Amino acid sequence: MQRTFAMLALLASLATSAQAQRSWQTEIGIQGGVLKAKPTGTGIDDASTYLQLPGGTLFNGLFGTPPLFAIIPWKNKIAIEPQLGLLNLSTTDVGDATILATVLRLDYAVTPKLYVALGGSHRWLSANGTHDGQLGLVTAAGYRLPVTTRIHGRVEANVTFRKKDDSSGPVNTYSILAGLSANLKGSRPAQPARRSPARSTWQSAIGIQGGYLNQHTVGGASDASGLFIPGHGNDLRQSGSSIGGPPVVFAILPVGTKIALEPGLDIHAVKQTGGDGFAATVSGRLNYAVSGGWYAAAGASFTNINAGTSGTVVGGQAAWGYRFPLTGDLGGRVELLFDLQGKNADLGIPPVNSFGVMFGVTMPLK
Repeated sequence: MQRTFAMLALLASLATSAQAQRSWQTEIGIQGGVLKAKPTGTGIDDASTYLQLPGGTLFNGLFGTPPLFAIIPWKNKIAIEPQLGLLNLSTTDVGDATILATVLRLDYAVTPKLYVALGGSHRWLSANGTHDGQLGLVTAAGYRLPVTTRIHGRVEANVTFRKKDDSSGPVNTYSILAGLSANLKGSRPAQPARRSPARSTWQSAIGIQGGYLNQHTVGGASDASGLFIPGHGNDLRQSGSSIGGPPVVFAILPVGTKIALEPGLDIHAVKQTGGDGFAATVSGRLNYAVSGGWYAAAGASFTNINAGTSGTVVGGQAAWGYRFPLTGDLGGRVELLFDLQGKNADLGIPPVNSFGVMFGVTMPLK
């Protein structure tokens, strides 16, 4: 009898362990939301609030949570979650700046949907020859939910405590974040291709992009170039800069055998003692499948900016790119991008012409 109970206990333990191993899947995703950064010990109302949809690396890198994350199952109900954001910017009037934001934390599955997390953060800032590294402690609690059969979502409350260093004071950041992710391993068995003449060469998906952009201000002295992982979108324009980029988040919506509609969205806002700022871009373009993975694209964008004065900047976009399967449920693309932004006299923004090499990752909607 004792041997039987021992065997049952062992089987139960193995079953529990197997169930725990299934608490996490290997995923990659992007997140953004609302964050409030408050310098500690100042005794004054000097908090700043930011809306980042999706998260960028400028203000999120300085105060908040990096926009890109990965889930790596470890053991039992625990997963390792690295997070990353990179902005490397060189301008002709302000100078150079690099922000590298990283987080490494452990996520624990309390239930199949509820989790808590604890880890450390590091923010590296280099600007015009000065360097500053700041460590912090990250705590979080979140809820996971399915968005589609192949895209996962999560909502998370996050608190980051950054300690004082040689050039930066201590800062506490309180965030409400929303994230989307997809499996690095396929979520369903691969099926043999059966393509009829009427079948679309496109697959409905949602994606994120970043890469290298060289931006020239027509008739002005402020040119900029840099590497952005992910892209910066309106992360700079919310603070009054004339430099902006294409939306970081986009969708692929097939509308024919060769054509897909690609809408894009990017929203950033800041509320602080020195003044408020807002910038939102809505874009749309048509992508045409030329041959194999090659495609051409053209479209328009509309960016509303309010940094004391409100106005809209109208732009156009053309691209030539190549699509390819990446890994698991993820697809990839590389494209040469031409982005032309018009001027707005009310905002004091001149025309800005951009050339970039952009890399995108897509998550299938079906």
